[in-house]
Amino acid sequence: CSLFLELNSETDITLTLNEVKGRVDSISTFPAETEKPIVSSLQFRGQTISVVLSGQADEATLKYLAEEIRDDIAGLNGISQVSSNYARPWEISIEVSEQILRQYNLTMTAIATAIRASSLDMPGGSIKTDGGEVLVRSQGQAYRGYEFEQIEILTKADGSKLTLGDIATVKDAFQEGYLLAKFDGERAVTVTVYRVGDEDTVTSSELVKNYIAEIRPRLPTGIKVTIWIDESIPLNRRIGALSKNAATGLVLVLLILALFLRFKVAIWVAIGIPVAVLGAGASFGETALMSEEPRNASIRASAASELYVLSKTGMRSVLARFPLVQDKLEEDAWQKRSQTAMV
Repeated sequence: CSLFLELNSETDITLTLNEVKGRVDSISTFPAETEKPIVSSLQFRGQTISVVLSGQADEATLKYLAEEIRDDIAGLNGISQVSSNYARPWEISIEVSEQILRQYNLTMTAIATAIRASSLDMPGGSIKTDGGEVLVRSQGQAYRGYEFEQIEILTKADGSKLTLGDIATVKDAFQEGYLLAKFDGERAVTVTVYRVGDEDTVTSSELVKNYIAEIRPRLPTGIKVTIWIDESIPLNRRIGALSKNAATGLVLVLLILALFLRFKVAIWVAIGIPVAVLGAGASFGETALMSEEPRNASIRASAASELYVLSKTGMRSVLARFPLVQDKLEEDAWQKRSQTAMV
């Protein structure tokens, strides 16, 4: 089952998410067969830049390098979400022969129960201090193949212990299936950076490019890293085109006004046009902030509204500066959805 929390618009999502995770992890009364709860936030994200790691190497080597690059990029200031793609997920498989089961009078259910009981993090409550509340837990979750091999399955009559590695073959590999991506004819994986919230596309792209230029000489022989998709390039082109068109329009307005007015008056009138536009935008935003009332906002609803505005106008960054216009569009979107649902 799933549980959704609706937060007020002024609530810090990151702080609330961490608090909810801590409270959920401290619950120790879940049934033994219950899977570990997953707590996450629903946020709109857009791709910023994608990096390709390719070369004459096996899948494991490329995945290890991609995960290392992913973690380093995620640690850069101004970047919060990074993912590695086109590589199969890790999987640990445990194979036990029927002969071994008969030899030690074991069953697959007994082995699974022993693994489940040993490989877990057990919460131990919390300790209240002057600096805050400290959560206590014992860490016993196994993540690697050799860690699973050390799990005790059975204690013999002479006191010796039988571990999983003694009776089973533990394979630390990938999930079954076929997944292959190639770049310039060589096996490849990608590392993609996403923009969330107020993160800047151009700044994030520059940070990633500087990091790639720094690590490129340190990569193993035969491994190449290449910038594949860079959303800052078309964005900079659009900004440049808008700036050029604005300057050209201002000059044309100035020339047309100079034909009918004195040149000094024409200059002042031309300067007044951008000043009036910027002033109206600033005052419009302040009025919207003063008139905005606290309201509950569903995380899922916010994501859907952002997607609607983006697909309808393609001017999300501009609308963000005019909350009243954005709220009107979102209200219209919900009304249209409601009418469609009623029909």
